[in-house]
Amino acid sequence: MRIFLTIIMVIAVIVGVLTFFMPKHPQNGLVKEAEKVSVQEQKSAGEAAIGGTFTLLNQDGKTVKDTDLNGKPSLVFFGFTHCPDICPTGLLTLTQVMETLGENANVTPVFISVDPERDTVARMKEYLTNFHPSIVGLTGGRAAVDQVIQAYKVYAKKQPGETEQSYMMDHSGFIYLMDADGKYQAHFAHNAPVESIVEKVQALDAKGTAAQ
Repeated sequence: MRIFLTIIMVIAVIVGVLTFFMPKHPQNGLVKEAEKVSVQEQKSAGEAAIGGTFTLLNQDGKTVKDTDLNGKPSLVFFGFTHCPDICPTGLLTLTQVMETLGENANVTPVFISVDPERDTVARMKEYLTNFHPSIVGLTGGRAAVDQVIQAYKVYAKKQPGETEQSYMMDHSGFIYLMDADGKYQAHFAHNAPVESIVEKVQALDAKGTAAQ
């Protein structure tokens, strides 16, 4: 009898341990941002088809095309001004990167709205005063924004709120490092260590291509 109870106890312990370490399924089919990113920085495998042509408006109302960013690397981040957590964190990361690089920073930080209906030129200008002054805010018509979202393989989906204007945007939160020709080099989580982004930017600036 004692042997039998011992065996049962051992089995129970094994089942408990396996249950604890088994992957948990996200509720309601929504994957949290932290669960989407297994590491702080994802390296590309071969040449990724990320990036492309676009024509948008900056926070001063001036037309900006993708080619206007050529000539030096850029750090491109997508979000929206009503975002409660990921976007302020991502923009703070960009701010700290630019502060670390200093006045001679050879990279353009870019914030592209996924919510152009609410993110007008004026709204973008006001919102970005909270972050580094070098950040270029881009918005535009729905079709133009959808084009750049698709080009950068960004996930963005409207989540209804209690009122027509209280909706949220569920979206991916990567910071894309593009080279001086607008080609993808690497991407980072919105809350990646500042040092890791700075290191990549400096390596790209020094060698003309991201360090492998």
